[in-house]
Amino acid sequence: MAKELPYFQFEPAEHLAGEIQVCSLAAQGLFANIKSIYWIKGCKMTLKQLKGRFGEESLINELLLENILKVSGESVVIEFLDIQYKNIISKKRALSRAGKKGYLAKVNQARLKGGLSEVEAPLKQLDKIREDNIKDIYIPKSQATLGQNGKKISMVEKYDAFLGMFNEIGNRQFRGDSSSRKSFAARIKDGYGYKDMKLAVTNLYKDPKHRDEAFKYATPEFILRPSILERYINQRL
Repeated sequence: MAKELPYFQFEPAEHLAGEIQVCSLAAQGLFANIKSIYWIKGCKMTLKQLKGRFGEESLINELLLENILKVSGESVVIEFLDIQYKNIISKKRALSRAGKKGYLAKVNQARLKGGLSEVEAPLKQLDKIREDNIKDIYIPKSQATLGQNGKKISMVEKYDAFLGMFNEIGNRQFRGDSSSRKSFAARIKDGYGYKDMKLAVTNLYKDPKHRDEAFKYATPEFILRPSILERYINQRL
């Protein structure tokens, strides 16, 4: 959530004219913090978690009394954030489906034409690596860095192959960024290989904790952190 949906819409005029103004300034300040935590947690928070985090029971009760905060069962409800969250997630899923549909259409069209050139299909190079059965292209610098065809594999190609593997396992569409590229190069330097990374990514997507959170923290940058990568290499799920 923090990376994929880093902010929510806030309208000052609506705030100044809203029911929150009947609350004390202390309660208003607490509500600002509650909204931020609520959003980061994917709009899922129990009343017990809320009280345990802030410990301001009298101010929380004030917000509940004025109907600023609502409770459904054991869960806290902030309606305007719930609406925003659902709308954004719905749009993201629609774009993802459209993107996947467009990609599949291009692949099918290319097959009818009898194949794709390297320019038309940037992922063909990754397919060729797999076909050549180069099972461990991410190896320490102290070892050979050539594929079976004798061609040296660049760091860019290694990163692109890693990203393709990550997206395939998680059914995601990450394009990569400078931060994850830097982390990837550092892990290669540390001696981690393709099998290590694939095992870690596979275990990451099997983790019930991340599944319950809709994999909002499951990103290339996250899995490439040294402690996280090591944890999921050794974690058996």
